[in-house]
Amino acid sequence: MRIPITVGNRPLTAPVHDGAQANTGPRQRPVVIINTFVTKAGKLDEFIALQDAARRRFAGQIPGLRGSRMHRSRDGETAVLITAFNTLHDQKSWLASDLFAEHRAQILPLIEHASPKAFDIVYEAGEI
Repeated sequence: MRIPITVGNRPLTAPVHDGAQANTGPRQRPVVIINTFVTKAGKLDEFIALQDAARRRFAGQIPGLRGSRMHRSRDGETAVLITAFNTLHDQKSWLASDLFAEHRAQILPLIEHASPKAFDIVYEAGEI
């Protein structure tokens, strides 16, 4: 079942989350990690290029990874990485991996700080 939602004049729909889908049993919801990176002055483009290269290099090598999206602030100072894993355990396993340790060593010189936080999806509406 879908619930209608209106944003401005644009109708959207969102699924009703009752824990199950018709004929498929329970649907596993991903854990979403939203990480805000404040880069050092003039390093945002280099940081994003490094993240994009890592995305391509690690494709298919991170168990439980569903996907990710990188957003760049219009002021050129911040990037937001939204990553979805099957479970929080999958995300923690990635953080403990040698691949992540190597990648982290590459990006650390480019960032002032990072603020990761894990989230559960409450609802979805539209395409993003």
